[in-house]
Amino acid sequence: MVTVGVQFLFLKAIGFTPREVTRAYVAQALIPAAASTALGVVLGNLLAVPLLSDTESVYGGVSLSETWWVAVAAPAGALAVVGIAALIPALRG
Repeated sequence: MVTVGVQFLFLKAIGFTPREVTRAYVAQALIPAAASTALGVVLGNLLAVPLLSDTESVYGGVSLSETWWVAVAAPAGALAVVGIAALIPALRG
């Protein structure tokens, strides 16, 4: 496995500016994170509907549904954590 330092050196050697190296490194982390987060939100919502309706029918009375902001805030928070986790070593490199 190639270490982060070697990746930085390689990108700098082929002419990337420090800003481009940072952007490339953060993008390498955010692209798969965004794809997997989107897939997780879609599958989570599809699986939550029957589960919540079953739970509601067992316990009755209370409407168990996911609010829209949960489907926005959770992925945004996850992507923010990934972005910050990638940005810190990229800025040091």
